[in-house]
Amino acid sequence: MLGQNPPNQPANAGASPVSPAATPLQQAGLKAKAIAQVQMAQKILEMSLPLVGADSPEGEAILKSLTHLTKHFGKQSNISEQQVAHLLMQQQAINALKQRIALQAAAQRQMQAQQMQQQQPQQGGII
Repeated sequence: MLGQNPPNQPANAGASPVSPAATPLQQAGLKAKAIAQVQMAQKILEMSLPLVGADSPEGEAILKSLTHLTKHFGKQSNISEQQVAHLLMQQQAINALKQRIALQAAAQRQMQAQQMQQQQPQQGGII
C-alpha cells in the first residue's frame, strides 16, 4: 500500500543518517569534517606513493585515486605529517580500546556461563 513500509522493514529504512532536524549549520559542519578527513586520506596516499613507486600497479592506483579525489574534494589543505600521524595514532588507540572491550565482554560471558554450569544440579547420580 502507498505510504506504508514493506513488512520486515523499519519505518526509517532508507533515511539519511543525518537527522532531518539537523540545522544547516550542523550539516555544513559535518560536510566540512568529511572534507577534512578525505584531505587527510589524500595526504596519507601521497605519503604512501614513494614507498610503492609511481610506476607500479599500486602506485598507478594511488595516482588515479588522488586525481579523482582532488577533482571532487580539491587539493589537500595544509595538513602536516604530524597531524596525519596524530590521527592515525588516535585511530589505533580507538581500535585497541574496542578490542580490549570485546575481550573483556567475551571473558565476562565465559565467566557467567561457568557460573551457570556450577549452579545447575548434577544430573544423574544414584537411583
